[in-house]
Amino acid sequence: MRVTRFARAIRRQGSIENSCHGILDMTYREVESRIRQTHERENFAWLNRFTLSLFKQHKNQKSVAMNRRRCGWNENVLLEILTGTTT
Repeated sequence: MRVTRFARAIRRQGSIENSCHGILDMTYREVESRIRQTHERENFAWLNRFTLSLFKQHKNQKSVAMNRRRCGWNENVLLEILTGTTT
């Protein structure tokens, strides 16, 4: 009984971890980053996680990668995602 419960908890944590890191690796390409200074690497990691949370909170049906592109293409989309509003 205890072993089964423990195994479920480990798998649940692993799926949460994989979903976050999978998006960060694929969308932000963190693994390929050439930033070597520790403080810079930590700052960019924080910024990536912050923007990822903003994209996930936004209520449109677009993927995180598509929302990143749309923010670069259109200032109104960028403001929508930053402020959490819709126009």
